[in-house]
Amino acid sequence: MLKSGVNMLTNNLLVTLTGVLTLICVMEGCIIYSYKKSLIEREKRKEVLYAVSEKIISLKNEKEVYDLILNTAIKLVPKASKGSLLKITQDGDGFKFISLYGYSDDLKKIILKKEEIYLHQINNFKDIAIIENPRNFNEVYMDPSKKHMLISTESLDIHNTLSAPIYLDGVLTAILNLDSTVIEEAFSSEDIRTVKYILNEFRLAVRSHLIQGELREKATYDSLTCLYSRGYLEQIIEYYLNEFYKKNYRSSIVFIDINNFKYVNDNYGHTIGDELLIKFSQVLRSHINSNNLYGRLGGDEFLILLDKCREDEAIEIMENLRETCKNHIEQDYILDFSYGIFEIAGGEKYDFKAIICSADKKMYKHKKFNKEIV
Repeated sequence: MLKSGVNMLTNNLLVTLTGVLTLICVMEGCIIYSYKKSLIEREKRKEVLYAVSEKIISLKNEKEVYDLILNTAIKLVPKASKGSLLKITQDGDGFKFISLYGYSDDLKKIILKKEEIYLHQINNFKDIAIIENPRNFNEVYMDPSKKHMLISTESLDIHNTLSAPIYLDGVLTAILNLDSTVIEEAFSSEDIRTVKYILNEFRLAVRSHLIQGELREKATYDSLTCLYSRGYLEQIIEYYLNEFYKKNYRSSIVFIDINNFKYVNDNYGHTIGDELLIKFSQVLRSHINSNNLYGRLGGDEFLILLDKCREDEAIEIMENLRETCKNHIEQDYILDFSYGIFEIAGGEKYDFKAIICSADKKMYKHKKFNKEIV
């Protein structure tokens, strides 16, 4: 009987041990599955962020960049059903909606003061925070007219918000808000980690985008006069000439050279010379309408493309421009310029360099003529 009892106890222990081992195996399997799933999700997230980062660098429009950041965050944080991205205003005192997901564009009419934003109240924009029932906060801190706008556009039907400050080079630039409209789907610490990861990945891409934008700006505009640069002018006019072949009207290309500019630099210094170029650029803007193209070739040389403008009409425009310039006097120097005009006709093919060369020769004839008159 004792032996029977021992056997029964042994069997019970074996069953219990087997059950424990089975439970351990199941738990281990669950942990491994969860870990593998986490790795897969992390890899997918990396792939998405890498592709988006590459795209950000190529974008030219700032709004497109912010739209892409918001849409990606919504995609990678499943609990987010709505979202917004607010950019700090130029004076640094408020925020304006620049990108929206699931909200009315009417919100873009609103500028929120810093005091009306939750992150300012809780941590002065230092870190990400989760807002439980943000409507309660808006009731207390938000201007009534703005609150009415949020209510009328059904923008307060949210139960949970994850709000994150975006810094570039240590400067607060924007705020990302992800919103959940489902009570049961509150944001968690895991969602905070995901958003931090997203913003860290995007920060470099956005900085690269800004650098690319600055480079494009420098390539497009002359740094002194803010007119189109030589390189950009050449690209645009060459494209214009290729398309102009199909037209049946005439246009004019004008080459301009400031008279006695070397005299100004030698006698008054390069600072005065630069001011003179800026003044001429301002006069140019005020006299040449937006249908035409103009820019600085370099030094004291400028180029204008007068669309649908014959040579005789171009001469009249240039003489009016000269009269205005002569009102600007620097001690014993009167601002004036010489010009050469090359008329182009639709149906003909032209070489840009040949046009410049011809217009340049005409300009020197005009300069010589002006000296003889004086």
